[in-house]
Amino acid sequence: MADGYIAPAGMPELPALPRTSALLGWLTRRVADAMRPDPPVVPVGTPLLAAVGVLRRSEARACLITDAQGRAAGLLDADLLLRDALFQADPATPVERIMEGPAALVGGADLLHEAAGRLLRERRRVLGVVDGGGRPLGLLTTAAMLAPLLDPLNAYLDHARLPGWSERAALWSTLLRDGQDPSAVQAAMSGVTDALIARITETCVESMAEDGWGEPPVRFTVLLMGSAGRHESFLRPDQDNGFILGDYPDAQHDQVDRWFIELAGRFTRALELAGFPLCRGNVMATNPVWRKSISQWRAQIAGWAHRRSLQSVMWADIFLDFRAVGREAALGDELRTAVLEVCAEQPLYLKQLSWEHVRHDVPLGLFGQLLGEPVAEHHDEIDLKLRATLPLVGLIRMLALRNGIAETGTMPRLRTLIAAGRVSEGFGGMLGEDFAILTGLRVRQQLADLQAGRMVSNHLKLAGLSERERKRLVRLFRSVDTLRRIAAQEFGGRLG
Repeated sequence: MADGYIAPAGMPELPALPRTSALLGWLTRRVADAMRPDPPVVPVGTPLLAAVGVLRRSEARACLITDAQGRAAGLLDADLLLRDALFQADPATPVERIMEGPAALVGGADLLHEAAGRLLRERRRVLGVVDGGGRPLGLLTTAAMLAPLLDPLNAYLDHARLPGWSERAALWSTLLRDGQDPSAVQAAMSGVTDALIARITETCVESMAEDGWGEPPVRFTVLLMGSAGRHESFLRPDQDNGFILGDYPDAQHDQVDRWFIELAGRFTRALELAGFPLCRGNVMATNPVWRKSISQWRAQIAGWAHRRSLQSVMWADIFLDFRAVGREAALGDELRTAVLEVCAEQPLYLKQLSWEHVRHDVPLGLFGQLLGEPVAEHHDEIDLKLRATLPLVGLIRMLALRNGIAETGTMPRLRTLIAAGRVSEGFGGMLGEDFAILTGLRVRQQLADLQAGRMVSNHLKLAGLSERERKRLVRLFRSVDTLRRIAAQEFGGRLG
């Protein structure tokens, strides 16, 4: 996560939390709120050919037919006209002989969800909307009916360029405002990000072909690591990525590497433009450490496990949560098998990796009170990422790898550990609750910072917490502490 950034110019206003759910709001809307106003209208007696001309010029789905008093008498649906009447009826036929009658009309003051039910039950695509006196108001289509529910997503998907981080932040906010579980929102948004990265990858490959670089010389896939690999990124994760390449003859190395150096540069620049900051630690496909063939990856992982240097431990903490995204994802499965084999063969490697998370104390005092950070400027705050997320995620990762579990997400790993009897159901359930609460605390704090135009961080102020919130945090940190002790026993580490 790239901390310490401020909302840039152009950041959309984020909805305040909490607000009425989008679904609840939709259930209270009226038809007139969603209809297309000013519908095309023709009077009774109009020849069919003339009515078709009105429809064509208006580009509307239907037109309303009015009687001598100007009240709507029925609807001429363009789809039904094309399917049932256009090639069978005389062009001079009056429209009232072809139109659907009052059954195709709905009142503007009617509830939208009732009209939606009619559209679905009667398999219609459009209804004519009238006022209390029966006069034409508009047209209600299926798309218009759903628009109030889909507006936030449409704004994201219809963006003229690749949607940036501000659009993603607004979508995060909308989903949370709708009362969704923060962990579920995080997973869903990670899926959106996966699709975006796959799209960027293909765009870069296509642009290289257009620029004369040709097609990829070997098969490859994109690696997402760190929080992105776990499907647990927050609002603006930085780039932790790499490439896995299919194996190729050594004689082709210069040609293959030259092509993927170019792709890596285009790929990381495109991600940066889409709102994913460049990794300050250079964990990106532009770095040859993270751009290797499957055989080279196997050798590198075995080397890390054998040397067990501080650098290899730091790299492993990012790498071990990897996932393959987009094309040739089977390469990721091959690499995952290699990782599990190394972990099984090198138990001392996992032991060393676990120490980094076991040795750090939780921020609780002698009497169970919350303690702020030791740094003076944050003495009344707790760094939720450092003190809670990293040890919780890291220790569950180590237990999963120790037990040969291939999952990368924290919750899937935890569920598998519980099913295997490696973590008790009661304690595992508590850890799952803690993880969801922790996710909610972090994302809501970040959204609040963005809303206020403040610098975004993972620091939670202690002063504003209620007694109930304090007790909940104390329980969370006690769970983390218990997990530390379990891992220390499992791996033989020493508590700090």
